[in-house]
Amino acid sequence: MSLPQLTEREKQLSEDLFRQAPLADSSSGGPGSRPLASDPLRILTEFVACVAGQIRADIEQIPSGLIHEIPALFGLGAEKAKPARAFVRISLGDKISESFYLPADTDFSISNASQSFHFRSRESLLLFSVGQMDIVYEKGALFLGFERLPQSHNPRFYFELESSHERVKGQWSILTESTWLPLSTADRTEQFSKSGFIQFFLSDFDLRSQNLHGQNRIWLQFRSEAQQEVLPVRQIYDNVVECENSKTYTELCLGSGDARVSQTFSLPHGQVTDDFQVKVFNGEKGGFELWHQVSNFLLSSDRSNHFTYDPKNSEIQFGDGYRGRRLPPGYDNVWIESLSLCDGSAANLGREAEVALSSEDWRIQSLALISDIQGGVDAVTGQDQIKRLRALLINRQRAVTLKDFEDLAVELAPRVGRAYAQYKDFGVLVLPILKPNYSKKASTLNFEPRDSDLEFLKRELQDLKLLNTDMRVQSPSYRAFRVEASIFIKTLTSENKTELEETILSFFSPFGPLQQRVRPGMMIQRDEFHQFIEKIPEVITVRNLRIIDEVSKLCVDQLDLVHDELPAVKLALKIEERMR
Repeated sequence: MSLPQLTEREKQLSEDLFRQAPLADSSSGGPGSRPLASDPLRILTEFVACVAGQIRADIEQIPSGLIHEIPALFGLGAEKAKPARAFVRISLGDKISESFYLPADTDFSISNASQSFHFRSRESLLLFSVGQMDIVYEKGALFLGFERLPQSHNPRFYFELESSHERVKGQWSILTESTWLPLSTADRTEQFSKSGFIQFFLSDFDLRSQNLHGQNRIWLQFRSEAQQEVLPVRQIYDNVVECENSKTYTELCLGSGDARVSQTFSLPHGQVTDDFQVKVFNGEKGGFELWHQVSNFLLSSDRSNHFTYDPKNSEIQFGDGYRGRRLPPGYDNVWIESLSLCDGSAANLGREAEVALSSEDWRIQSLALISDIQGGVDAVTGQDQIKRLRALLINRQRAVTLKDFEDLAVELAPRVGRAYAQYKDFGVLVLPILKPNYSKKASTLNFEPRDSDLEFLKRELQDLKLLNTDMRVQSPSYRAFRVEASIFIKTLTSENKTELEETILSFFSPFGPLQQRVRPGMMIQRDEFHQFIEKIPEVITVRNLRIIDEVSKLCVDQLDLVHDELPAVKLALKIEERMR
């Protein structure tokens, strides 16, 4: 959706503010040097503070929504670790090696042309046997030939690519009686755009050797749509396994509740990698009750089954009877389910890094990484960032963004035709409805919304609460293919300064103290934070949001991030302050 056009003066102000912001120090720098991408939070903190001060004097003030969501844009504040994951090549031989081991929860079996073995873990056994494989390249085509049938009819191979590559569109097929038939696969290379496994589903075919390239083999073929394209495959391995440094507890007893205030339990050593559940046996009710994790007890009542998790000390804490319910007394009645932990690898190890082998199997001669370790406590992927942004969009204690209204229009569209969000001045939200010639599907729909649809719109708008603000919505009306709803806002930031500070503080560091190291090279000092808080405005206006949206785009481009993947940075709430 296009935003309202900025005036030339507003554009110039945006660019001036961006150039004036003290982005970062760079040892290789000089004027115009690129900011350090490893320190995005400090860059944006200083930048936004600078912007806020300039706008306060010239236009008005920076919206609290942008400040509130900045840390989330870079995946900060996430309390979950990521288990380090690696692809490992195994060599077989008759020598004993004590230098390497794989994580204990890895299941695999592997073979080469001369011998095979299997590895048992978690009481499961995977069978995977592959014969001699021939690899033939042609322009735009790749052939794999097998001398003998695999024991598994769904074999998989690890494809190591030259580097990150654009997707290669094409089709896998199998040669049967001089005819190539389409073949189903599970492709984790995402069409040869990255290294990974490809699994082939051969069980539906009559696997017989066919003569091709002078060899009698079972032949598989990948042919790209662009015949001149060269596939970026460096090597194909039949003896690669995927391993993670994680461990999962299906069910674990933490101890006994004794009705004390703020009772605390320690978890096993390690970084938590996923959501977990806590259940407590209540003797009075004769059954287990499920308790829910919260970031703090500020909104908890004496009847709330809530607990908090401290990732720094690996502890969970229950309520004091006023903010959060106390644990009911009982013997070994506090249990945790589906607890996944990892050792906290920093995920910055290269190909020469040592990994270890838990099995004493004498047939394993050596083991080596064939790709960089992925994941780890310090690693946050783009997908993780986007998931965190989506989580913010369903949290009502935050600022409204453009995406809220776009989502609302999409949800309303099946009821009234094809709607999209648009903004007028003076706090009016408009949902234009497209005419039939703009949409094939719209021609079969009734454009005029029912009263229940307008009530739905009002209710949804009313629920889009701004951070520490009140919002009122006038009854939406429909005329001439347009639904209009007037929105009025009263800000309460000054009355809730402490609560707002705690909210933002929770995003800066999952561990509480501002001095806590969030990532290498990223430190926020307490005095800087309080100066930052003082820049939060108490008025949200149309004009400053237009400025901030333009500035945020510049900032995203400067940090070399993909703007389209960070929807929350595109703040475009076209609502002007109206005090009655």
